[in-house]
Amino acid sequence: MDASSVPANRLSRRGAARSFAAAGALVAAVGLGRRASAQDAEATARFFRDVLGLTGNLLEPDFWLLKLPDGSKVEVFGPGTAINRHFTTGPVAAFLVDDVSTAAAELRASGVEILLESGVDGSGNAWVHFRAPDGNIYELTQDPGVSRPR
Repeated sequence: MDASSVPANRLSRRGAARSFAAAGALVAAVGLGRRASAQDAEATARFFRDVLGLTGNLLEPDFWLLKLPDGSKVEVFGPGTAINRHFTTGPVAAFLVDDVSTAAAELRASGVEILLESGVDGSGNAWVHFRAPDGNIYELTQDPGVSRPR
């Protein structure tokens, strides 16, 4: 397929992906968010902790935060938490960037649907959830607590 047969909105998205990669904006895949049913949420969190060896626990009813040794996060959301109710397409992969505000602006300029954009919290974390052309939800995150690749 040559460039003339690709819809303009797909070209701009490809251009944005190249600009992220060329600028070194995407640092690493660093997280996973998962909304689970009532019967699966606790079992899923237990699996990540007890079988895969992640550390962490229940932060509030129906919300578990677990971490890998480099600080990357796995979050499990049960049906009883209001957090990230828009996670409806399956697991949400998170990609580390140095400046989520700039990255969100690039996504928006490329016509990408933004679902949620946080502010920077007290620990320097910020994130943006967006819908990719495949219909799935993904996240870009800045997190000073995650080790950078060398």
